[in-house]
Amino acid sequence: RYLSSHSLQDVLSDTTLPLPIVENVLQLKTFELLNYISLQISPEKFQNLINAYRDKYPFQELSFDSLRVEMVNRYNIPLDDFIPRWYKAHDIPSYIVKDLKVQKIESDKNELYLLAFNIYNNSEIDGIISTSTVTNPKRQVYYDIPAGTSWNIREMHETDIPALHIDLNLSRNIPSGITIQSREIMEVIPPPAVGKFAIGNQSFLPSPDEII
Repeated sequence: RYLSSHSLQDVLSDTTLPLPIVENVLQLKTFELLNYISLQISPEKFQNLINAYRDKYPFQELSFDSLRVEMVNRYNIPLDDFIPRWYKAHDIPSYIVKDLKVQKIESDKNELYLLAFNIYNNSEIDGIISTSTVTNPKRQVYYDIPAGTSWNIREMHETDIPALHIDLNLSRNIPSGITIQSREIMEVIPPPAVGKFAIGNQSFLPSPDEII
C-alpha cells in the first residue's frame, strides 16, 4: 500500500501522483482522523458538534484550526499531538488477531453472548480498530492499539445471531476485516468481565521449538 511508505504530507506535495491515488489516500486518512475522534466521543456527538459549528459560523470559510479549538473547548479532544503524527507518518500498523470466540452467557432474561479476541500490534506505529455486530453495523466500538502491545478484547452483546465484525481499518492487513460468527451450540459461561485488557506478547510469538 502507498501509505506503508509515504505520508499524507508526501501525497499533498507530489504533483505527479494520479488523482485517483490522491483521492483514495485522502479518504483513508480522513477515516483515520475520524476513528481517532471516535475514541474520544461518539460519532453522534461529533456530528452534533459539526452541526453546531456550522450553525455558529454560517456562510464563512473557516480553517481546520478553528474547528480544532472548538473541539478542545467543547469536548477536550486533544489533537495537537495527533495531527502532526497523522500528517507525517510514513507507515501504517499491522496486526495479528487470534483466539476469536463466541460464548453464551448465563442469563435468565436475555440472549447474551461474549464475543472475544486477542490482538497484537506488531508494528512500530499506533493503530485504531473498531468492532460492530453484524446485526447492528452502525453500533461501533473503537479501540486504540498502541505499537508493540497486545490486548484481550471482550464484548457482551444481546443478539439473535452472535456475530462480531472486527475492522482493522487503515493497516497492512489483507483483508482488513474479520468476522466471528457461530450458529452452533457453544459453551455457556457465567457473566464475565468485559472491556480491553492488556496481555503479554508471548502468546503471539512462536514457541522455542517451532520451526519457521
